[in-house]
Amino acid sequence: MDQVVAWLLNSIFGTATTDVESLVNAPGYVDVLRNAAVTINDVAVKPLAAVVVAIMVTLSLVRNASRMEGDRVLGVKIIASTMFAAALTVIVVQNASGILDGIIQVGDSLIKAVNGLGLPTSSGTSQRIGDEMHDQILKAGFAKQLAMFVVLLFPWLIVTAAGVMAKVLIVVRWFEIYIKAAFAPLPLTFFGNEDTKPMAIGYLRSFATSVLSGVTILIALRLFQAVEGSLLTTLPVDKTADAFNFIGTNMVTFLVPPLVLLWVLKSTTSLARAVVGG
Repeated sequence: MDQVVAWLLNSIFGTATTDVESLVNAPGYVDVLRNAAVTINDVAVKPLAAVVVAIMVTLSLVRNASRMEGDRVLGVKIIASTMFAAALTVIVVQNASGILDGIIQVGDSLIKAVNGLGLPTSSGTSQRIGDEMHDQILKAGFAKQLAMFVVLLFPWLIVTAAGVMAKVLIVVRWFEIYIKAAFAPLPLTFFGNEDTKPMAIGYLRSFATSVLSGVTILIALRLFQAVEGSLLTTLPVDKTADAFNFIGTNMVTFLVPPLVLLWVLKSTTSLARAVVGG
C-alpha cells in the first residue's frame, strides 16, 4: 500500500500535462482527415455549391428585373454588378480550401508562439513528493496508508480526467475543423448576396472558433504547468514530517488546480468564441 500512496503523490503532479508536446504537434491522423475533407469537397460539395451559385444569381437577376424597366443604363449597371458579385462568389468557392488553410495556419502559428514562451513548467523539476516521503508513508502503518490512499484517490482521478479530456478535446478539434472544411464551399456561396452574407460570415467565425479552441487548450495546459511548477517549488516537504498530516494539510493544494483545469478545458470553446466575437 505504501508504494501505491507514493505513486499517487507522484502522479498528481504532471499527469494531466505529460503529453503536451504531442498535443501541440499535429498528430498523424490529421493528414488523413485533410485528404478526406478535400475529396468530399471536390466530389460532392463543389458541384452542389455551383448549383446554389447559379440559383442565387438567377434570383438576383429576377429580383432586379423590375428596377431595369425604362432605364437601360441602370439595367446595364445592375447586371454588371450582379455578374461581378457572382464572379467573386465563384472565386471564393473555388479557393475555399485555401481560405480555411490560412485560418488553420494562423492557429498553428499562435500555438507555436505560445509553446515557445518558455513558461515555467512542472516537467522541469525532478521533485517527486511520493518518493521523498516514502519512508514516512511506510512508517504510518496500513490503516493510515489506506486513509491516505482514499484521500489522494479523488485528486488523482480529477487530474487523470483532465489529461484525458485534453486529449479528447484535441482529437475532437481536428475532426470538427475538417468536417467543417469538407462543406466549406456551400456556406461560402452565400457571400454573393447581401441577405445571406451573414450566414457565410457566421460559418467563418465558427471555423475560426474551432481553430482557436486548440490555442485556448494549449494555454490552459501551459498555465496549469506553471502553477504545478510553482506549487512543487513552494510546497513545504519535510522528510521527517508525518505523512498523514502532510497530505491532510495540503489536500486543497492537491485538489484545486486540477478542478480549475477541468473547468477551463470545458470552457475552451466558449473562450475561443468570445475571442472571435461569437
